[in-house]
Amino acid sequence: DNLGTFSFTPGVELEVPVTRDFYLRPFAHLGWGIESETNSSAWIWFGGIKSRYRFPGSENNLAIIGNLYYGGFKASEAKSDDMGGLGLGLEGSIPLGSRSYRETTVDLDWHAMYTHFSNEAVFTTPDDDALLVEQLYEFGLALSPRDGPWDLWLWKPERLGLAVKWDPSTDFLGLTINFTSWFRR
Repeated sequence: DNLGTFSFTPGVELEVPVTRDFYLRPFAHLGWGIESETNSSAWIWFGGIKSRYRFPGSENNLAIIGNLYYGGFKASEAKSDDMGGLGLGLEGSIPLGSRSYRETTVDLDWHAMYTHFSNEAVFTTPDDDALLVEQLYEFGLALSPRDGPWDLWLWKPERLGLAVKWDPSTDFLGLTINFTSWFRR
């Protein structure tokens, strides 16, 4: 059985350089989502702060990343809820050397992260079973041109990548498509 959702949560983020290697990014988002099997929908809101400390002189842009956030939803046909989360991880880039795109060197960006939730996220499966997620592990890979965004006609994403998220204590598994990083280079 599969559980499918679609959500759109536009928001605002502000990048704040604390030092040359340490950045903060406060953010706030508000949107709407729908679950595919029951057509149950909800208003979704969340906000918080992301951080990145890049090790000075690191050739591979090795950095510690973190986030602290709080969010919730008001559902149309279910109980509304809110929760917080705390995440910590690493990110970096691996130059691909001989690989290039229009004479620009392409890097393989990666990130690994652990997130712990203040209370369990509850996903209802089509069989009305509850799937409780209290932590997430995430690993992602992306390709990015070193000297700017991809130039794909009218679309100019910073990177093209995928990330997988899972909770080892449950059957939860998610796939995320990434077009931007947490922070500009």
